[in-house]
Amino acid sequence: MADAQPVRLLRISREDETATALLGLSPEETVEALLNQSGRFTASRQLAELAQKNPDQVLNCLPLLVEQCPPYWDGWGGLADLTKAERADRIVAPITQFVQNHEAHIADTLLWALANLVRSWGDRAAGEEALRPSFLGLWERLWQAALRHREPALDLDPLDATINAPGGILAETITDLVLALPEEPGQAVQPYWEMTIEGEEEAHLHGRIIAASRLLWMHRMLPEMTRQALLPRMMATHAEAPGLWKGYFWGRHWDVPLMQELVSAFLSMAGHFQNQDCTEAWNQMFADILVEAPSLVAKEAINRVMRNARAEDLRTMAWHFSQRLSGAEEKAGELWVTAIRPIIDKTWPATIAQNTPEVASALVQMALHCGPHFGDAVGILVRRRLLRPLGRHHGLLHDLE
Repeated sequence: MADAQPVRLLRISREDETATALLGLSPEETVEALLNQSGRFTASRQLAELAQKNPDQVLNCLPLLVEQCPPYWDGWGGLADLTKAERADRIVAPITQFVQNHEAHIADTLLWALANLVRSWGDRAAGEEALRPSFLGLWERLWQAALRHREPALDLDPLDATINAPGGILAETITDLVLALPEEPGQAVQPYWEMTIEGEEEAHLHGRIIAASRLLWMHRMLPEMTRQALLPRMMATHAEAPGLWKGYFWGRHWDVPLMQELVSAFLSMAGHFQNQDCTEAWNQMFADILVEAPSLVAKEAINRVMRNARAEDLRTMAWHFSQRLSGAEEKAGELWVTAIRPIIDKTWPATIAQNTPEVASALVQMALHCGPHFGDAVGILVRRRLLRPLGRHHGLLHDLE
């Protein structure tokens, strides 16, 4: 059961359009040629090629282009390819000036293209201290534009919407910059990161979803802000919880200090997900906690989760136990005895409704990976009446052979 990965959308076409005829034209001629293209995305493709071959020509025509282009012009997507120009870092200052002079026009596809430009310079900003002030100045101006921006209604889940929105792109850029820097320079960038999570605009929600996707590292480096701005919103009673958990499950990294503070919110989400990927991720993570740090969850809470678990939840947990045992190789027997056996023997529900043939099959698959303790595992399944009849063509029969 592989985790579904979020999808970054492409807003520019990659049709084979050439910008050769535009090379060397004056700003006025360049703008006229771009705006008079009849084919959809042709202008975007030509602007992208021109940005790579002659970035100065693009920079020179930007003010005139923003004044003359129609609303929602789709050609702006090609501007993102300025990042592929040689010495792209020298473009930061003129782009910043352009944004400052035309702030009212920075929206929609143009804002998305500029946000992607900034993201492409993130690694340079982390490694080159001299570039950082101008980078942060440009980032902040674009963030202010992102706060005013509203994404069109698309059928995307919260994470896909976040990583494709200008606010989400900018939040991801500044979050990764904070995490990449040593402590002292990171503290100087922290106020910019805090802008992305403190507020109630759509871009702030995107910022919090991005922060949740890096929650382990945020908790280690910025624990107080994490406690204040993120953890309370991950409780099931908060409207943002499904989106934040979708972001968190993108990475799904945890350690005991984080889980000690997150466990209440984590348990509150049991059975609350509408998204199947999140449901499976939650069940796998619950199984991991029971194996690696069972003391984090009170016995009453474990029993409550198991009592309310659906058959598909139990199947996912059993499958995950099987994967853990398989990955343990020669230590599978020890893992079974010390961690998984007590769960199956003491807390695994034995009701007929919960232990369907699919669950029984997953439990037998788990037993097959117990090494020398296979007999012990099967004995528990028999004693607790966890086995169910399987169809004659069930795939498990081939494994048993």
